[in-house]
Amino acid sequence: MTVKALTDLQGLKDKNVEELKAIGINNVAELAEAINDDEKVKEVIKSLSGVGPKTVNGWKAALAEADDGFKYVVKFRG
Repeated sequence: MTVKALTDLQGLKDKNVEELKAIGINNVAELAEAINDDEKVKEVIKSLSGVGPKTVNGWKAALAEADDGFKYVVKFRG
């Protein structure tokens, strides 16, 4: 699965995108970083309507399957 937009992730709605922006997450790369940080995961779950640990785990799996170009952006983002 290629994830180009936040709404490409299952369970992430337009309202959630706005909620993510409110906590400083504006794109897929920033979300990928956040969901690999336990403290940030807690903040994401607390801040997003209708999102819990199972949803976040699904996002982790989807992003792990993303194409190599995306992984490169996330891994080497400065």
